[in-house]
Amino acid sequence: LSQMGLNLYAQTFALYFCEMIGGGNETMVAAIMITLFYFINFFGVDIMAKAQNIMSGILILVLIWFVVRGLPKVNWGTFFASEDFMTNGWKGLFSASTLLTYSLLGATSLAPYSAQAKNPQRDIPLAAVVSTGSIAILFALMGIVGSGILPLDQVANQTLGVIANHFLTRPEYFFFMAGGALCAAATTLNGLVGSVAIPLVMLSHDGWLPKKLGDLHPKFKTPYKYLMVYYVITMAPLFLGVDISSVTDMTLLGSYTQTAIFIFNMRRIPDMFPEQWEKSVFHMPKSVFTVVMWICFIGACANVVGQITNSDWKTIGFNVAVMVVGVVFSLTWFKTGKVHPSKSYELET
Repeated sequence: LSQMGLNLYAQTFALYFCEMIGGGNETMVAAIMITLFYFINFFGVDIMAKAQNIMSGILILVLIWFVVRGLPKVNWGTFFASEDFMTNGWKGLFSASTLLTYSLLGATSLAPYSAQAKNPQRDIPLAAVVSTGSIAILFALMGIVGSGILPLDQVANQTLGVIANHFLTRPEYFFFMAGGALCAAATTLNGLVGSVAIPLVMLSHDGWLPKKLGDLHPKFKTPYKYLMVYYVITMAPLFLGVDISSVTDMTLLGSYTQTAIFIFNMRRIPDMFPEQWEKSVFHMPKSVFTVVMWICFIGACANVVGQITNSDWKTIGFNVAVMVVGVVFSLTWFKTGKVHPSKSYELET
């Protein structure tokens, strides 16, 4: 359920693209983008990574340019003193942080690539920390520009294209929309498409799911069957007519709940894998690790609560039903004795 976020980024791309060209069929644009990136990821991580590097380089350059051009135009005299500052008070800030957290979860999609990385123990954590920290700072500066130049009622619930069109020249505006907004959605979609299927291959090897579904393509070594399954899942909201806000609500609630469950159980890692824990770059005294995990768990639970308050009962009920089915299946299937942890499939191939 949490991977419906793939559709969210496709719809975001379509929203900005149609705004940039002055119209168009957003559903068709989103469908084309989904198809394109599944096609790219079918040919393996090398092709995906090359496309990602190009788009990411353009994206960072454009976002920095947006901040540099926009900060001098912010009305600092009224920015903090405005009655609209921190809209809806602490409740509004809490709701905004709940939404923003999802924008900073991209680093978590790096973990499934660990078996394909040359030096995963160093590179994966380093990339996660550097990317998350850098993007957090950049997003904060972009938020100031987005809300500090025009009155809030003119930019609230609008894309950044509205504010960009106000202070950038026409060529700069197209540069921002194409290289910034579109590349932001495209890089996230591309990276997630490549990562979501990898854990399912391990589930097939371990016995949770049919083993044949975990087959790799003989030439490209990609989980092509699971990519096709996710392709259908990603396209489904488009053909069902589910709007972007509904996809967001369903995606965030499921994703945050899943994250909270993961973190709660990660407290046991030092006891379950003592040998690997001693060699881990994250190794620390067990008492410190426990405190860190509890802090993270409380933060994750806060996101769950925040998303519940922003969701309707239909969305909440749908998520609860999916989780109940998942729990019942997991407990029932585990008791059959068909589940056996195995080595990473990349190591085996």
